[in-house]
Amino acid sequence: MRLWLVCLMLCVCASGEASTPKDKTVYFVCVIRPNAPFYEYVEYAYSKVFNSLGYNFELVAIRPDEAPGLLRDGQADGDCGHIPGYAKLKGIEGYLELDISMTALSYGAWSEKPIPEGLLKGKPIPASVRVGYLKGIAGSEAVIEASQHTNVVVFTSLDDGKLALSQGEIDIWIGRVLGVSQFNFRDKPKYYEILRTYPVIPLLHNRLAADAQAIEKLLAKEFHVLSYPGYLKMKLAKLLDRPAKDTIHFNCILNDRSPLFHKMVSAYRKAFKQVGKEFYMTTALPGRALANLNAGITDGSCARTEKVLNAFDQQRLIIIDVPVMRVEFQAWGHRAQLEVNGVEDIIQQKLRVGYRYGLLNMEQYLRDVPPSHLHKVIHVEQGVKMLAAKRLDIYIDSTERVNQAVQSIQFNTELYPLKVLLVEEAFPLLNSKHQDIAEGFAEHLREQIPPGKSYLFY
Repeated sequence: MRLWLVCLMLCVCASGEASTPKDKTVYFVCVIRPNAPFYEYVEYAYSKVFNSLGYNFELVAIRPDEAPGLLRDGQADGDCGHIPGYAKLKGIEGYLELDISMTALSYGAWSEKPIPEGLLKGKPIPASVRVGYLKGIAGSEAVIEASQHTNVVVFTSLDDGKLALSQGEIDIWIGRVLGVSQFNFRDKPKYYEILRTYPVIPLLHNRLAADAQAIEKLLAKEFHVLSYPGYLKMKLAKLLDRPAKDTIHFNCILNDRSPLFHKMVSAYRKAFKQVGKEFYMTTALPGRALANLNAGITDGSCARTEKVLNAFDQQRLIIIDVPVMRVEFQAWGHRAQLEVNGVEDIIQQKLRVGYRYGLLNMEQYLRDVPPSHLHKVIHVEQGVKMLAAKRLDIYIDSTERVNQAVQSIQFNTELYPLKVLLVEEAFPLLNSKHQDIAEGFAEHLREQIPPGKSYLFY
């Protein structure tokens, strides 16, 4: 993620530059999923303001735990918003807090036992109480810091935190309320309290300090003129007025928390905008994504390899002749010395192999392996957990997907990347009913490939 953002921002972050020239692009990071309506609202409001000041504007979706490092390195020109004092809390220098707020975030506590009164009042609580929160959530950290509590467990996954609370491994979970409980109804803890509500304040890098007052004034006006509920009403009115054929819906097998998913949404939305189409993308399992596309339920697929496409009726599909990425399928194991150079090694060593349902290229690759040695999983996280529990000898999946899962799941077993077994190019797909825009979409995607590069996404 960092390397990609560095490359993306080279044009605006040159060493020694005191300010950003008006013909350059301003890059903001934001801890919002790129397919969320609020992301579109932020992008709309900020683009309008920066465009009026002569800048191009790009919004980059990131995870909460990525924000501090990117901002400390000065890679971003700004951040769409954090709680007051976020920069100081995270040791970030070189950014201004703008005196405006586009929304507010509430933070709550969930527990199976009565929540200590001290936590509600920002005072110390018993040292024996085990408190958990999601890594990178500054509001949760601020609440815990106010109570001066040290018996804390930091999680990299909300699901892991929920599980720990339900199994009694922690006593209290602290996190964003987000308007509704973070917990599904059937596993909702018995006790719940709202602890704090903070305004969300944008950060602006000092290299844009000369325009800070104008940016602050225009953003304040924009948030006042068109609030988030107002934006949703405007968006709904446009959608009701716009024929369904003017909106393109893609399925993608990537997790929507993936940085690559974020990059795809941004690039595809730009390309479709050039041919007069709205665009959004949702996650689906591999087999379901292609079945939806074949049936015309969805309009396209984010990226699939040619071997996969050979299994489907290509008369209904348009392969966009722009290789957007190079897909590597890598074997991972829990033994560093395990040698797996191909199917022959898997068969000879009688290895238990895991891979995801719907990966037709992987089924073809493993077709000679005895079925009793093959184990299909629904999600990559499930495969990684089975490998960590040593129920598999190797797990094979795209390198990007496994790297993301390994970083987000907590386990005690060391996992090792062994060998890249399969390398393919991936292309976007359109349903044949969109033949009229296929060429234009391809052209505007091709324009976004970085100079000297072969693919759009790395």
